[in-house]
Amino acid sequence: MRIQVVVKSTKFTGGRQELFRHANALAQREHDVTIWVAGDPDIEWMPMHVPVRRLPDRSYRHLPQADLCLFERPRFAQPLWRAGRGIPVHFCQGFEGTDIENRMAAIRARRGLCRGLPELWNLWRRKRQIDRAYRLPTAKITVHHHLRDLIAERYGQSAYFVPYGLPEGIFTPPRRRDFDGQTILVVGPTDTGWKRVGDALEAMRLLKYTHPWIRLVRVAQHEMRASERALNVTDEYHTMLAPPDMADLYRQADVVVLASDATEGFGLPLLESLACGTPAVVTDIPAFRTFAHEADFAHFVPVGNPPALAAAVARLLDDCGERRRLSERGPEVAAGYRTTRSHQAMEDALSQILAGPLAAAPWSLKLRWTGLPRTQAARQGEKLRRQGLRTR
Repeated sequence: MRIQVVVKSTKFTGGRQELFRHANALAQREHDVTIWVAGDPDIEWMPMHVPVRRLPDRSYRHLPQADLCLFERPRFAQPLWRAGRGIPVHFCQGFEGTDIENRMAAIRARRGLCRGLPELWNLWRRKRQIDRAYRLPTAKITVHHHLRDLIAERYGQSAYFVPYGLPEGIFTPPRRRDFDGQTILVVGPTDTGWKRVGDALEAMRLLKYTHPWIRLVRVAQHEMRASERALNVTDEYHTMLAPPDMADLYRQADVVVLASDATEGFGLPLLESLACGTPAVVTDIPAFRTFAHEADFAHFVPVGNPPALAAAVARLLDDCGERRRLSERGPEVAAGYRTTRSHQAMEDALSQILAGPLAAAPWSLKLRWTGLPRTQAARQGEKLRRQGLRTR
């Protein structure tokens, strides 16, 4: 297969790291893969085994012809669909519309409809663009079952399932774990609103009133922001850790705290902590709850409730037996998420897409490939619609 991977930037995110891992694995399986970046093509935070190039323009018509165009953001759906350089494949790692809906609800509650109208209008326009992108007849790959169900319910389209995987031998439990209950680990960038790291930090501030001996360790992609520094609750801060170093932090922590809202698509930090046998307190969202059929692998609290988060962490710190149970249950859950399984699922999904109905491209794409003039293409497209031959 000849595959073009289109990304917004090479800035580190967990989802982009997973996409690049898939690109490397596909290249190692002798597929022709190229990564195209809208910005700086340099990737310094992981080794790459495929070419990484800057996009020639925003129309994408100058991309080399390929079998598949794998992209990460809804913004790429329409231009790639129109460019006709290959079957557009949306690698959906979270539904962006949920974040827009949450922000709209917060504005209505805080400012009311009239005062918040300018912001609501801009957000509504963005949500409409997202909906239009998902309604296009592109192939879709999701990383979690709940995302596949969401796409089916909202847009009436099916999606392939390709779960994340953890590299072998890195995220493993310690040989011996001390349950002294002192170290809390909070992972995630404060700049990403739906990660709700601020809720986790506020919960730790409340917790330190009753458990002043705890140490808060933070990991993010960026330097500590002024808002976090002002809270004065973080005892240790790390940026851009390599996977082995990240695994060491999980093994040293007594509890991992994650406070994301339902925009979260997969929850890689939770999976990594489970694999390392670290007990976790997380928000009750589909991405976290559906790692296993029985939600007995972590403690769940409502989204946006720092006091409840602090209380759940306090109970877990005080219950050595429960932490021991969670530390044994976590690796059992994580065992089903391995890199080899994930990469095989991606290759199988792309092969099925290439052999499926989208290989006979949607009529507008197909006509662009024929080189027909725009007016002639429009007339022939209308004829195809009347005959009921439009392919979705």
